[in-house]
Amino acid sequence: AEAPNYVSACAAPSRLPQRHFCAVCGFPSAYTCLTCVTCGARYCSSRCLGTHQDTRCLKWTV
Repeated sequence: AEAPNYVSACAAPSRLPQRHFCAVCGFPSAYTCLTCVTCGARYCSSRCLGTHQDTRCLKWTV
């Protein structure tokens, strides 16, 4: 048997739940249901939602 290399190496799936981070500040989002209704980005607070809607939301892209 060959030793694993970069192409063949793999890890088992994580047993822990997926972590969600705020798209604005980068902190872990405590709630999984807080997402922008327009683009689906996650946020952690109403302040981050306001910042996202004013500057980063994909609704303004063409």
